Parts: sequence; structure tokens; C-alpha cells
Amino acid sequence: MDKLIIVVGLFVTVVIFSAASASNVPVVAWSNTRSLFDTRQISAGEEVSKESLRDDFVNHVIGADQKPQTIILVLMNKLKLGDLTRYSNAYDAQNQGGIIPNIKSSMESSASSLVLPQTDTSDLLDDLMSKVTGLITEINNPVDVQSLALDSKQTNLVIVRVEPSDSVEEQLKAADKYVKILMNKFNGRSTPFTLFFTASPISQDSSHASGRRLLQATDGDAAKFAFINFTEDGCQLYFFAANINVQFVKGADGQKNESVPLPTTGWVSTGSDCLTNRSLIFNLGISDLEGLNGTDWIESVSFKVEFNMTARDFWYVSKSSITAQLKGQKELTHMIDLHELETPLGWSYHCGDITFVSKQQPNKTDDMVNLIFKDFQIQPFGIENDKFSQANDCIGYFSPAIWMGIITALLVIAIIGFGIGMMATVKVMDKFDDPKGKQLMINVPES
Repeated sequence: MDKLIIVVGLFVTVVIFSAASASNVPVVAWSNTRSLFDTRQISAGEEVSKESLRDDFVNHVIGADQKPQTIILVLMNKLKLGDLTRYSNAYDAQNQGGIIPNIKSSMESSASSLVLPQTDTSDLLDDLMSKVTGLITEINNPVDVQSLALDSKQTNLVIVRVEPSDSVEEQLKAADKYVKILMNKFNGRSTPFTLFFTASPISQDSSHASGRRLLQATDGDAAKFAFINFTEDGCQLYFFAANINVQFVKGADGQKNESVPLPTTGWVSTGSDCLTNRSLIFNLGISDLEGLNGTDWIESVSFKVEFNMTARDFWYVSKSSITAQLKGQKELTHMIDLHELETPLGWSYHCGDITFVSKQQPNKTDDMVNLIFKDFQIQPFGIENDKFSQANDCIGYFSPAIWMGIITALLVIAIIGFGIGMMATVKVMDKFDDPKGKQLMINVPES
């Protein structure tokens, strides 16, 4: 029984440690002022909580007693400290920075810098936004950096979101390109700046990006994503998507063509209706495409979603459909299945990539269209403080990497437990031969 308790305890410890580590990411910061020089020293292996990040670092660097400055936040969708050491050739004696030479050189030449290996960044964007007295501007293209016009007498925030990619190497290269352009713009100027380079949890990635405060950004930046705030008769719905693509599906054989991007502007919520405070219809569409971005085969497209609430305060999608006007054809409407959008009241739903798939009707050969959303987020009920609530992410709590870690830990624990159990069953003799004494006779009963 004692062995079982030890094994279970080891397993629980490993799982808790793995879960805690999975939620933490490194934070690298540098500034052209000495503000980062006197921050708290962390101990080896310390995990910096979101409260400590705010109180000991963010408030210290961008506190009320600090002069106005430009805060730059460079966000990747995933990052580990090992990625930085690996791709920067940190262990090479002739190290020039590997694929991130601009990040390395900028940090080394800065007046002060900071590295936090394991940090909970879930509230970092909110903490930085709370310090802003000027503009909050989001950058999704390196070219947009050159057009930045910020008031040096106020504290401004520039959010740089590196294009998500399955390859960390490609993301780091893109981030290094951003840093090069940003440093060329801000270095040598009298305006103080502090740059934070990190990653944020996926569920946080777009929840802040679509808040009302970000709408203070310039019109050019606002055109980089689609954001809809539908408000009517006590109902309120937020919708956000970084990119929206449309895909043609041939009805006869189901063959799918390559998707083409739709404009992020021009979307209207005409036809949306607040049925009750627990039920609403959201209709979002775009028309007059006129061949924009290669959409020469479609004239207009819209999707309609009906949201309802359960008795246990969950909101869900009861009906949903896609309507499209293809060139040379009559208008088509097909149902779609969005049952996975069921989410607790007071939460939003977020998914990095989600596809609204048209369902072919039995014995029909009509052509269809699918809609593909990047960084999709929606919340039809329970919106507070003019921003998305905490997100229920489509990825779930257990990723393949976490399952691999748990299975590996279980195997190791099973092997150790088996070894301990075998050692515990070993019995030694209570009598031994004395070479100077009489020979020891042990009677062995015959079977």
C-alpha cells in the first residue's frame, strides 16, 4: 500500500509540474534607458507568476513615475527558451546570433536588458495596455512600421504579432526582421522605448486584439482584421477574425479548390436579430466582391448562426448555414454543423483555424462553398468591459505534446515502481557459512 501511495504521488507531481511548465514562456526585454537594470533578480528555475511580472517588472519599468515612452510588444504564438538558445547558436564560440542576429545585437547594445526564462504572460497585454496614455497600434506587416506616427509626450503601445507558423524557425526569422525595422526606427531617437519579446497563450492571442481600445489604432491598422460589434435590444455580440478565406467545392465529386482570401473590410451584419436576451441570430456577409483577391467565381457570401442558451447557462449554436451567390448560378444555401461552439456563459470561443463546412444535401449535386477563419473568436452573451471574456479554445487542455509527456512519465514511473517492488521482495539468509567453523547444513525438503 505504501508503494502505491509513493507511485501515485510521483505521478501527480510530474503531471502538475508538466502542466505548470506548459503554461510558461520566456520573456526577453531590452530598453534604451536604464529602467530594466534595477529590476528584481530571479533565482535559478524560478517561475515568474503574472502578479510578479506585473508588480516587479512591468510596473517598475512603466510605472507612474516613469517618463512617457513607446512600449513595443513582439508576440509569437509559441516560444521556448530552448528555441532561443538553439536558433541563436548560443553555444557557438563564434556566435553571431544564428537566425536572429538583430535580436541578439539589439539586446547586447541596449542600455538595459532582462531575461525571464519561465513566465506566465496571460495578463501581460492587459498590464501593458493599462499603462498607455496615447495610442495602441497593432502591426501585422513590417511595412507598416515605417508609417508609425506616435506622440512622444505620451506612452504608446505597439503590438507586433508575428505571422503564426508551424515552424518556430520561420517565426523567429520573421520576428528578427520586425526587430531590425523597429530598431532602425527607434534607435538613435530621444524617445525612450522598451521592447518585450515573448509569446502568449493561444486563447489570449486575439481576445485583446479585438477590444474597443484597439480601435484607437489608425484606419490602416484596423483594416488588417475583421471585427464586428453587434448590439441590439439588450443583446451584444463580438466577432473577430484575422483572415477570412472562401473555398469552392464542386458538388458532383466534392473536389475542393484552393481557398482564396476575402477582404477584411466590407462585412456587414444586416439580418442579425435579437430574439430574446437568451437567443439571437447573427448574420454576417460581404457582397460586390468583383474579383477581389481572386474571387472572380463568387459575387457574395454570408453565414448565419443562431445562438441559444441552455438551462445550465451554456451558449451553443442551434442552427447555422452558408449562403453564396456564385457567378452564373442561382443563390445557394447550405447548412453547416457548429456543435463544437458550445461554451459556458461569460466565456468566448476561440480557434486558431476553423472551417465552416457546407453540408451536401442527400441526392443533391449543387456546388458549395466553405469559409475558413484564421484566429476566429466569437462571444454572443456575457460581454463585460468592452472586450472578449476568457476564451474556451478549440485546441483543448491536452495537446499531443502533453500526452506524450504524461505517457513517458507513466512509463518511467511504472519501471521505477516495478524495480522498487522487486527490490522490496528480496530476502537475505539469516545464517551464513563460517569458514573456520562447522559446515552449515541446510535441509531442503523434497517435493
